[in-house]
Amino acid sequence: IINLEVLEHLPNYLEDVAITLRECYRVLRPKGMLITGVPLKPHYYLSKISLIYPWNWFKNKSVRDGVSAQENIEYFVKSPLYIDNLFWRRQIERIFKNNRFRIRKRSYIQVLQAGYHKRFPGAFYLEHYLEKVPLLNECAKEMVWYLEKNEN
Repeated sequence: IINLEVLEHLPNYLEDVAITLRECYRVLRPKGMLITGVPLKPHYYLSKISLIYPWNWFKNKSVRDGVSAQENIEYFVKSPLYIDNLFWRRQIERIFKNNRFRIRKRSYIQVLQAGYHKRFPGAFYLEHYLEKVPLLNECAKEMVWYLEKNEN
């Protein structure tokens, strides 16, 4: 099962996350895999510190190529998709274990804000290394887990 860009939008936060994971566990075959990811809280908190993450460099840039900043704003106002839930790594991993999943692998995604990649093309290569540095990778925007159904 691939479950990406879902858990952060559930209305009842941890309660709904647990329900979703129980349902995934129920429908998986023995030794089946679940791939899931969530946004991490540390990245959000660091994004508020403009000296570390100068988001204002990208405020007037379009998120979608070929679309003006104003068109982009209108697009998201018409159909907003809110990210209501952010997670601490240990918090979500405890929920995985409580729902009988075994963590096979975890990957950190996007330590740098996406705008850096457009402004500095070489940042992509830097990002690759930052995602592997302990402590720095804990500040990644998202994390993806490869979970195995644990029958024990």
